[in-house]
Formats: sequence, C-alpha cells, structure tokens
Amino acid sequence: MRQRWLDVGEKWTEDSHSSKYSTIRFEYRVTCSPNYYGKGCENFCRSRDDNFGHYSCSSSGERVCVAGWIGDYCSKPQCLPGCDEQHGHCSQPNECNKFPS
Repeated sequence: MRQRWLDVGEKWTEDSHSSKYSTIRFEYRVTCSPNYYGKGCENFCRSRDDNFGHYSCSSSGERVCVAGWIGDYCSKPQCLPGCDEQHGHCSQPNECNKFPS
C-alpha cells in the first residue's frame, strides 16, 4: 500500500490495490466541507453581506468584495471620489457626508 496526497476536486479518480491473491478496484474523490476551500480544505470562507462584511468567496477561498466595499473583510464602504477623512465620511458605498465648512 502506498501513501500519497489526494487532490481535492469534483473529478473521480480510479485506483486499485493488489495483493498476491486479490485485487480491489475503486473510484474516489475528495471534496471539502461547505465553506472550506484549498488544496487541503484549509481555507475557511463563508459569504456574507451584513455589518461584519460584504463579500463572496472565490474557488480558492479568498474573499471577493461586493462592489462598493473595500478592506480585508470588505466592511469599509468606498466613498464617492473626493470624500476622504479630511472632507467627509460615508456609511454606505458611493455616498459622502461632507463635514461642515
């Protein structure tokens, strides 16, 4: 019997194991549990669109921000151009609450 790394994916792999008097043939595939991604299912990512983040997950488990959101967890809205910390702020994408002059 041999030991090896099994690839994660939807594709079925055919294999066999033989001894002196018998052979077993089988097919297998390795899939990740829901919300786990990567070669060894080591990346956890669960899509969300709430106060804790606005993102979906790529096929490798990386966060992909919903349009208008930025940051590591896609929780910071992308304000209108010219709206920065000196001139205003936004709580939703594509808005600007300007500071009084």
